[in-house]
Amino acid sequence: MSESFERKHLHELVQIVGRALKAEDESLREPLLSKPIYRVKGWAGLGRVHSEHVYQYIAWRALLTSDFPFAVVPERDKRDLWLCESAECEQPAAIGEMKVWKTEGAEFVRSDIAARQNDRACPGFILVTTVQEVRSHDDNFDFLATELADLGVKRDDFEEFCFPALWREGENIREHEFALIGFMVSPRAKA
Repeated sequence: MSESFERKHLHELVQIVGRALKAEDESLREPLLSKPIYRVKGWAGLGRVHSEHVYQYIAWRALLTSDFPFAVVPERDKRDLWLCESAECEQPAAIGEMKVWKTEGAEFVRSDIAARQNDRACPGFILVTTVQEVRSHDDNFDFLATELADLGVKRDDFEEFCFPALWREGENIREHEFALIGFMVSPRAKA
């Protein structure tokens, strides 16, 4: 392959996907806030979505329509995103997993990190979406890094894209934060 997947590519990927998630979130706000059938307690945007497949589609579409230097092949060989030199992909340049963080702890992502570390064929990356109170940003990100430290993930490994998210409770609307976190996962060295 002419170009290896590196941290600079992860940064670009997180920015492209983050902008697409923000645009999608904003397009959902008006109907979720104004239509009487949706006037219930909950997120007025993507925070309502618990399926990572929705986020994978948004990521795939955003990267496909951008000038990102790798072809993106979704859902191949039981992996969320393959990044390849071309769509005919025989050997990926990187393999990524996309996760939704809506629970306490980090068990939701640990097995995917371990799987990427055991795949010596190419680098891996993880994309995590979450919705949180703005004031909890640093605490939550620090907590995630601490929970993953034994797998070699550090806080300064995170690439981030954050934007305002709205929570509705009756007529009250509070601003929160939607975050996309990306980090590289290096293959483990052979013992």
